[in-house]
Amino acid sequence: MIRLVAPVWLALALPLWLLFRGRFGDRRLGRALRWAVAICLLLALARPVAHVPAREGIIVAIADRSASMPTDAARTQQEWLTRLEQAMPARSKLGVIAFAERVSIEQAPQGAGFGGFTSQLDGHGSTLADAIETALTLIPRQAAARLLVMSDGLHTGIDPMKPVMTAMARNISVDYRYQTRPAAADVAIEAFDVPSSPRPGERMVLTAWIRSPQPGALHPYRLERNGRLLSVGKRTMSGGLDRVQFVDTAPESGVLRYTLTLEPTPDDPRPENNTARALARVDEETPPLLCLSPNPESGLSDLLRRSGVRIVEQHPRDFDGSLATLSAFSAVLIENTPAADLGRASLFGLAAWVRELGGGLMKTGGRQAYGTGGYFQSPLDPMLPFSMELRREHRK
Repeated sequence: MIRLVAPVWLALALPLWLLFRGRFGDRRLGRALRWAVAICLLLALARPVAHVPAREGIIVAIADRSASMPTDAARTQQEWLTRLEQAMPARSKLGVIAFAERVSIEQAPQGAGFGGFTSQLDGHGSTLADAIETALTLIPRQAAARLLVMSDGLHTGIDPMKPVMTAMARNISVDYRYQTRPAAADVAIEAFDVPSSPRPGERMVLTAWIRSPQPGALHPYRLERNGRLLSVGKRTMSGGLDRVQFVDTAPESGVLRYTLTLEPTPDDPRPENNTARALARVDEETPPLLCLSPNPESGLSDLLRRSGVRIVEQHPRDFDGSLATLSAFSAVLIENTPAADLGRASLFGLAAWVRELGGGLMKTGGRQAYGTGGYFQSPLDPMLPFSMELRREHRK
């Protein structure tokens, strides 16, 4: 930004007046020169500002560290950051953010060089939108800045286009370096289906859909139930999508946790999709209802119990929200519980259990429920038949 102050305009106007006043007698030329001087004086009083692009500014690099990234992603990202530091102007600043299931600020924007990634992320998630929002908080208003996203584009959580639009509204460019694994030799289990509620002693057919890039390949496999080996061997693939079936007999009762694993080949780019898990429950009677309540003395569980409903009570902070835990229940009752007590991972697990496996969900109101309890835009928000947005008149 350059501010053109009054002396600049006067320096332009006065020489013109002195140069041409006595040399030209043409009235039209004199009139034009007087108008030019008047315009320069007006501009001097207006103090206009000219915005010119500057090369110096802030660059925030956003590095994807999720499990879907290539195995050498961290090394490649470090090389890109080194090249970026060498090409940046002297007064520019570099910030670095890493993300997977959560976001970690590796380096706030500064002139010093980036020393390398230090945060420990388990990779089970890819919160790209949260990473972009965090990067925007590191950039002051009106500052010249750019974002560099190094990712495969796969994400969990909210749509990352929302914070990208926010960055564009602030005149912050978003650049992208695409990183992905080759899929030419990828062997994957695309689906693994088991009967959800078999009877005791029932013969069950377990069906796996396996995609193989090459016909005639032999893929070693292992099938386990509750950690015990059921079957091991090799299967010949036809190339493309193959259906592989196994047979098992349901025990008397209990939750069955099946795990199917294909041994990865040395050139398999995505060995994590070689494992699939499925759950089934064997029970002659209806599974109980799980009641999550921070106040066991509320009386709701006793009321349901007197009505003949089998109830299992648990404090919300002790609930892990995994599908293995939820499969032991027919429904979940959340009684006046804030979303923070359940945690985001449990909310995602509960939403998947209801949406994909048909589990039951009931929620009671109170001062710690619904919108005031933090459920607005949570994973359970779209499943409940009402809006949890706190409108302005309600806040008043």
